[in-house]
Amino acid sequence: MKSKYLILTPLFSVMAMGTTYGQNNSVYMSENSEIENQIKIPSKKSLKEFRHLDLEVSGGSTGIGVELDFVANPWVTVRAGATYMPKFHKTIHCKAQIGEDEKTTYDEDGQRLPTRFEKMADLLEDFIGTPVDAVVAMDATPSFYNAKFLVDVYPFKNEHWHFTGGFYYGKSHVATAINKGSELPSLMAINLYNRMYDNGGEITDGFSLPPEYLRRLLTYGRAGIHVGNYTHDIMAVDSETGEEYILHAKGDPYMMVPNADNLVFAKAYVNKFRPYFGFGYTSLLGKHQKWGIGFDLGGMFWGGAPKLIDHSGVDLMYDVEDIKGNVGDYVRLARHIKAFPVLELRIKRRLF
Repeated sequence: MKSKYLILTPLFSVMAMGTTYGQNNSVYMSENSEIENQIKIPSKKSLKEFRHLDLEVSGGSTGIGVELDFVANPWVTVRAGATYMPKFHKTIHCKAQIGEDEKTTYDEDGQRLPTRFEKMADLLEDFIGTPVDAVVAMDATPSFYNAKFLVDVYPFKNEHWHFTGGFYYGKSHVATAINKGSELPSLMAINLYNRMYDNGGEITDGFSLPPEYLRRLLTYGRAGIHVGNYTHDIMAVDSETGEEYILHAKGDPYMMVPNADNLVFAKAYVNKFRPYFGFGYTSLLGKHQKWGIGFDLGGMFWGGAPKLIDHSGVDLMYDVEDIKGNVGDYVRLARHIKAFPVLELRIKRRLF
């Protein structure tokens, strides 16, 4: 009898352990099912339903664009496309002058007296045959297009709001400001005047200015557009000795003169690679949800303030300060813009 009890005791123990494990396991499975229902983890079949391809067009601060959107899963959409900024023109004005310290003066009756440039304008007009104007008009035009690769992450239950990260990539030259064609006579007159000044009043071999104009010429100084003042010493290298010397000292006026083609211009440059961060909203429309709308708001980071380099190689952003007129207003604004603001409205069509 004792031997039977010895044999049955371990058997009952194993059966009791199995019963307890089964009860605990049922409780665990029940709790796990409740957790899965709360998290709503999609099955493989439901994940496949989210693998769609959308065609999208957009418009906004980056121009007009087109892109393809791959909906990888309920939380992530990958977008790739391109944007192009249509060309438009914004007119800005610069004022030419003769001498670095030309100032507006008035007579005893309060009437404005002619400036040095205006006094010499009649002489210059006689040489080139057309009127000469001290105000030079320039056309500013964007040249801005990008390829882009973006990833949208939808962290919220409503699946509409998203955060976006990625990058834009395009050429570094993004805008140009150049004189209008109607300004060529005035710019030609500036170059002609400076040539006479540099040659001591001699126009061609054996022909010089009349004495009354020659006195003014040698007294007034060179002509140009007083853009602003240098922010630091501008160094140059002596071609004979190889030694550096100060070409323009800090605080000296920067007088921009036309190039050999009688043109003045400046070009804006930024980094080619431009990271993007932002957020947005997307919503599908209709019963079959084939169409959708959305928007993006964020910043395209182009590596600090842009460079604005004129035809003589001077960077108006970093080499010059106290820039005059509306040109100065634009430059001061651009110095504070470290990232390009992006606002895009999007319309999408589901392909499959």
